[in-house]
Amino acid sequence: MNSDKHTVYTPRYNIEPVLFCTANQTANTTLGNRTATIVWHDPTATDNSGDIPRVTCHPASGSDFVIGQTPVTCTASDRNGNKANCSFHVDVIDSEEPVLSCTANQIANTTLGNRTATVVWHDPTATDNSGDIPTVTCHPASGSDFVIGQTPVTCTASDRNGNKANCSFYVDVIDNEKPALQSCPANQIINVILGNQTATFEWNDPTATDNSGDIPTVNCHPPSRTEFTIGKTRVTCTASDRHVNTESCSFYVDVVIDICLDQLGMEDERIQDGQITVSSYINPDHSPYHARLGNALQWCAFNLNIYQWIQVELIAVMWIRGVMIQGRDGYDQWVTKFKVLYGFDALEWMYIQLPSNQTHMVFDGNTDQNTVVTKLFPSRVRATVIRIQPIEWQLHICMRFDLLGCEAPQDCYEILNTYGRTTSGIYWIYPIINGTSKPNHMQVWCDMDTDGGGWTVFQRRVDGSENFYLYWSDYKAGFGSLAVEHWLGNDNIYALVNNGKTYELRLDLYDGSEYAYDLYESFIITDEASDYTMTIGADIGGEAGDSFHFQNNQAFTTRDVDNDVSHNNCAQVTKGGWWYRNCHLANLNGLYRNGSYSSGYANGMDYKSWKGIRYSLTATEMKVRPAL
Repeated sequence: MNSDKHTVYTPRYNIEPVLFCTANQTANTTLGNRTATIVWHDPTATDNSGDIPRVTCHPASGSDFVIGQTPVTCTASDRNGNKANCSFHVDVIDSEEPVLSCTANQIANTTLGNRTATVVWHDPTATDNSGDIPTVTCHPASGSDFVIGQTPVTCTASDRNGNKANCSFYVDVIDNEKPALQSCPANQIINVILGNQTATFEWNDPTATDNSGDIPTVNCHPPSRTEFTIGKTRVTCTASDRHVNTESCSFYVDVVIDICLDQLGMEDERIQDGQITVSSYINPDHSPYHARLGNALQWCAFNLNIYQWIQVELIAVMWIRGVMIQGRDGYDQWVTKFKVLYGFDALEWMYIQLPSNQTHMVFDGNTDQNTVVTKLFPSRVRATVIRIQPIEWQLHICMRFDLLGCEAPQDCYEILNTYGRTTSGIYWIYPIINGTSKPNHMQVWCDMDTDGGGWTVFQRRVDGSENFYLYWSDYKAGFGSLAVEHWLGNDNIYALVNNGKTYELRLDLYDGSEYAYDLYESFIITDEASDYTMTIGADIGGEAGDSFHFQNNQAFTTRDVDNDVSHNNCAQVTKGGWWYRNCHLANLNGLYRNGSYSSGYANGMDYKSWKGIRYSLTATEMKVRPAL
């Protein structure tokens, strides 16, 4: 205390207020926004004047603050103009996840030949309350290779404040690619001996690969080792992968009666003892006469070398198709490999040869004493003498055998009358062109029902399933299915009707349930060098009328070889292959038009004298038989 009574006190007006600042503020952004509205109690202040200072803050309480840290400065002012300041900060935190609009599920097919697909999509879009565009990443990424099946993809949106949102979709890779089949069996022809009605055929099923990398399942129907009946049976093999994709291939098993597979008489002694000779034999119990199939005794050679043989001299020229052999009954002695020779006398021999390289064919023989092993030649041979030459053997050269062959039928009439086959169907015939010794073996359909039977069919139309508007090479070789629609082939027709016999020609014509026929006393064609020119004899019967004679003495014409006398190619105009003149009154190889038609040229299966031009028949057969 100042004790000087005369001292004068001067008031102080420059003292700052005392300010008690607000604490730092923390808040989350308002949902969906990049800001937060922050309200606080402004700082309190005192002043030496005793008055309450005025306090203001900038930004003010209740303001919107953006994400991050914002300083707030507050000022206390007294009425004398003195001021005091303090600061705190407002921290706005973004804890809100981005909003992610996910990509739809993706579906893709495998890339051809692969088990994967490269799938590209637009990544999901994302927004964020911060106003920034979030970063979006997907795993696996767009453009990746995806395997077959369903694969989840997870996408993540990240904002710069570390908030993340996820979404998922699926990539579904579908395998709709067919398996690939390899090594489909070729069409098979199985010959059966007269009296047999079935044949068992075994094959290796096709193999298959698949783009999936799995091994498809392959099933054939009917399966291998099935007993097939006489006729043509379609076998379909199907490969299936685990995604139910399938691929199929087909082949035919054709069981035909080969009447040239008769046993020629060793077993039943139609071949006499004097017809059998050998190089050597041990003793009379093993002489050549005991070499008969099924006999209790057998031929055994005295010498054991590759120069031993047994042969049969036939009483006439025969077709030889193969041999049947057995070993020695009761002993482990048999021939394991052998060759076959043939000829027309015992002086000049020819070996059965492999067709591929013309080397001597070595046949596999027996593996036990009594099992009959049948070996067919690659093709039939004509001979009067057959010799079997052992090459390898088990312990000793011993064997029993018979020959397979026939007096070869040249046509269906011989099959009917010589062999007593009365059922229509597919048979082998062996016509020999007149003046030659070379056989021509072929399969044909034999009609054993019409007018006493014995007809060899060379053309058939029944349902339009076969295209007859073909080329010279097709008509030369033949086409179609013998059991359905077919053309036997001009080379085959030539061989059939040029064997020294006179053949009559029959045309069977159908219009739905209506039927008519025409019969000609003779039919013959020339060879290819003379363009298969046809000559027919007089019309000797039938109600169909004589439309075919118009084509008499005409060469054959196809779409690519024009031998007709028209200024146009008649085959191109009337859509067939035929003995056209300019052009026809009969067109049995024309289009299958099934009844009356008015448009275009007369290109149906017309036969004018019966149904008129521009009327297509529903079925036809052309067939020959030796003139009776």
